[in-house]
Amino acid sequence: MSSHEEYIAGLREYADLLEANPGLPRTTGEYFCWPCTSSEQMVATVRLFGGQWDKRTSEGSDYFTLERFIGPHRISVYTARENVCERVVIGTETVEIPDPELVADVPLVTVEQDVVRWVCPESLLADAGS
Repeated sequence: MSSHEEYIAGLREYADLLEANPGLPRTTGEYFCWPCTSSEQMVATVRLFGGQWDKRTSEGSDYFTLERFIGPHRISVYTARENVCERVVIGTETVEIPDPELVADVPLVTVEQDVVRWVCPESLLADAGS
C-alpha cells in the first residue's frame, strides 16, 4: 500500500471510529495544510479542490496562504510569500539590534534596514487564466 493509500485509509478508519462512537469528543485536528513551492503549484492544488478560496496574508508573515472550509475542516494551501508577491522596498529605518560579535554583554548596534511592503495579486486563479 502506498503512503497516499495509507493516508486515505487512516482518514477512513478515523471517520468510521467517530461515526461508531458519537459520544467521542471532537478533536481540534481539523486543519489540513498543503505546502507549495510555487504559485503554479498553488493554483494546481487549489483547482484540484475546487470551491471558493480566501486569501490570507499578515504583516510579519513569510507566507501567502489560500484557505477554504470543507465542512468544519479548514484547508490551507501556502507558499513562501516571495513566490507569489512582489517585495517592494518603500524606505529604510534605523534600528538597534544585538551585536553578534560581542556575545558577553550583548550591546546594541545601530543598523539601517529596509522597510518592505508586499504587493500580492488579488487572485492567483485570475492571473492563471481561470
